[in-house]
Parts: sequence; structure tokens; C-alpha cells
Amino acid sequence: MAKKLRILSDIHFGHKASIIKEIDQLEDLCRGTDKLIFNGDTIEQKYEDSPKHTYNPLPSFYDFSDKVSQWCSDIHFISGNHDPSISQNHFMETHDGDVFITHGDGIFENIAPWSKNVEVLNKACSKRIKPDDNYELQTELQLLKEASIEAHEKALDYDPTTLGKTIVFFAQLWPPHRPFKILQCWKNTPAKAVEFARRHGRSPKVIVIGHTHCPGIWKHDGIWVVNTGSFFPWPKRYAVEIEENSLTVRRISKKHNRFQLGTIAISISL
Repeated sequence: MAKKLRILSDIHFGHKASIIKEIDQLEDLCRGTDKLIFNGDTIEQKYEDSPKHTYNPLPSFYDFSDKVSQWCSDIHFISGNHDPSISQNHFMETHDGDVFITHGDGIFENIAPWSKNVEVLNKACSKRIKPDDNYELQTELQLLKEASIEAHEKALDYDPTTLGKTIVFFAQLWPPHRPFKILQCWKNTPAKAVEFARRHGRSPKVIVIGHTHCPGIWKHDGIWVVNTGSFFPWPKRYAVEIEENSLTVRRISKKHNRFQLGTIAISISL
């Protein structure tokens, strides 16, 4: 019997905006597959060393992993920019390289060009990545994870008070060009993903990413690019399933505060 593989990403468990408040909400998504890949930003690690979390710690990776292991015995974690130290796996490949899986932060030179901390990210990345150097894929992604860790150390923690939430809301609207930068990154993501894969000697049929929180399915220059979105309230999210020689993208629906596989968005032959 052919084994089934499922990919989820950008759960951001522990983030203030994540719609996953309890691990049990994911049970239906974790059952019914032989192998489960969490493709980055699974656990919120950004502020885990903040004094605010001394008596109210962010969710533990081990608690999350132990719980999920009750539903699927073969689980793998790929690192993201919000959980850069969760794993030394920064990418995975299946079907002899026809499917290339990575979080997606590596396709941007400064990880998150739309971020309010973009200047911090620029400095952290430029210290490690030299434009004229040719890095192996694992090496380049590891350097970018180290840049994320440095940027996290300099980021201000979230203030959960009413005033803090108000400040965060209006801060997201500044500078005025920031929404346009986000839209530009969304538009460029498929091309950036294909260029990144090819620059590192990969020629996949399908690239699976997350990171930008913009779910979508595109075909760019002969390669399918699937972005699985996020478990933030908006806009939506996908799961990817691979079985035998077929990759299926399925919508994720919510019922009774639990998440489950929904209708098929597309099936791609491998």
C-alpha cells in the first residue's frame, strides 16, 4: 500500500493571532496519514525569552510534538522564520526531487521584506549572506535562520493590554507604503520560489511553501507553486497530500472549533 504524506504550515501556535488555541484542534488534520510534515512557523518562538513569558511561557515544542505523535507516528518539522531553531531540517524533497518543500523565508533576500523590522532583518542577513558567494542550499538557509534569531532578539514583545493592541493595529498601517509592499511580495512569490529552487540546482515539478500567508496555486515557468496559507484568521489555508504519483491540494475547513480536510482545490500528477 502506498504511503500518504500530508503537509501543513504556518500554524503559529502561541501567536496572539493564531486561530489554533489548543493542539486538539488539529487532531483531524493529523490523523489519517502515514507521514506528517510541518513546513515552518509551527510553534511561535519569536518572544520565547521575553520576561513577559517567565510565568506565562509560550507553548513547548515538546508538548506539541508529543501530542501530535499520538495521531501520526512519523512527523517531521521544517524550520520557519518564527521557529528558526525548531529543526535543522530547512527543506525536504520527495519523489526524486519532483516535490521541493521549504518554508519560503529563504526565497527573499531579507526573509520578510514586508516586515516592520525589515531594517533589522537587512542588517542581520547582510552580515551573513554575501551577494557574490554561492552557498549550498542547507548552508544558505541555516544562515538565514541565524539572522531570524538575531532579529528576534531585537524585536519588541507584544503588549496584550487594550492600549498595546491599539498600538499594534495602527503600527501595522505604517508606513503607508507597507500594504503595497505586502501585495508586491505576494505577486512576486511564485517567481521568487522558482528562481530560488533553480539557483540551488533543483528542478521540481511542484514547490510547496508557506511564509507569506497568501494561499494560492500558481504555475510559473512550468513549475507548480503551492502556498498553503496560514492559521491566521484571514484569508484561508490549504493542506497538501501526496500519495503514489499524485499531489493533491485540499482546502481546510472548520467545524465545531476543529479543523479538518475539506474540498479538493487541485490534483497534480507527479
